[in-house]
Amino acid sequence: MKAYCRSIEGALDCDSSDSWLPVGNAVKTAHGRRASVYLVLSLQVKGFRNPFLATSFTVNRPIGWVTFVFQTSCVGDCGFYFLERPRSVSRPIILAEWNGTVSRRSYNFPVLRSSATVFEWVFIRSQLTDSQFYRMEDIALDEATIFLINVTNTVDGGASTCSSCARDDEFE
Repeated sequence: MKAYCRSIEGALDCDSSDSWLPVGNAVKTAHGRRASVYLVLSLQVKGFRNPFLATSFTVNRPIGWVTFVFQTSCVGDCGFYFLERPRSVSRPIILAEWNGTVSRRSYNFPVLRSSATVFEWVFIRSQLTDSQFYRMEDIALDEATIFLINVTNTVDGGASTCSSCARDDEFE
């Protein structure tokens, strides 16, 4: 997994330490006051295979699954997005999105292609309205937490049990 951040304006850069951080057995977005960045957690998958299925995959019979458990807590309209960046497509595909505070929930995505891909979880802090700004609401409190990510039927195989999150200095 890889964590990084990008500026929405494009010209300003941001420090990757302002991105996703391991906290116990979860990863959380770092607190910060910049509303103009998006925080990305990225997972590259070399491909999928399921020896029990033919080559045509459907939502009811996918080649694999991506399941994750998450929550968000925001002062306003923050955004949490689940994206895919297949090699065959130049732009990311938004697979799911949520806005504002979202209580802890699970999301399941059926994988329908066997090719290599990158999955991304993206968090954008609230863009405050004038009245929220004048009430001094603090977007530094906006955060997203991912408690679990499970990807099935990868060509690399996988783990039989969950591993604890890496220490801060091991997390990329």
